[in-house]
Amino acid sequence: MMRQCILGSAVLVIALSVFSSLFNFTQAQPQTAKATTDPYEAGAINSIFSKWRILDKVDNTQWNISGEICSGAAIDTTTTIDDGTYNPFIKCDCSFNKKTTCRITALNLAQNYLTGSLPPAIGNLTRMQYMSFGINALSGELPKELGNLTQLISLAFGSNKLTGSLPYELGKLVKLEQL
Repeated sequence: MMRQCILGSAVLVIALSVFSSLFNFTQAQPQTAKATTDPYEAGAINSIFSKWRILDKVDNTQWNISGEICSGAAIDTTTTIDDGTYNPFIKCDCSFNKKTTCRITALNLAQNYLTGSLPPAIGNLTRMQYMSFGINALSGELPKELGNLTQLISLAFGSNKLTGSLPYELGKLVKLEQL
């Protein structure tokens, strides 16, 4: 009987030791990193926003302009491109690189009284699917870098003061359904 108690105690000690080791192992594992905006895309957005001083027009209570671009409403699955609450509107997909990288998929800068030209850095937003910067006072030619946005489904730039012809590179936009 005593031998069974000692054997039972030994099994219990081993079981507790194994459980404790497993618990400590899972606790020591790094937490999943929070997804962040692709640095090239963040740079492009920051370049665009600073060039047009759009941040002066943004309601800080509704849009995150002070830190991570792909956060808040940009990653909220209930917010859609048709939502008139947000202007500018940014939508992100954070499923890249094992859900550690967000890519900007929609950008709506329409009706913001923007002036100046469309910067070539916009071509760095290569996962963009929906882009609208119509009804502003943008001038100059459309940058050929728009041809890099091969995932575009919709592109709107009407009601501006743009000049010149459409860049040849727009022919690369084979997924484009609406212009």
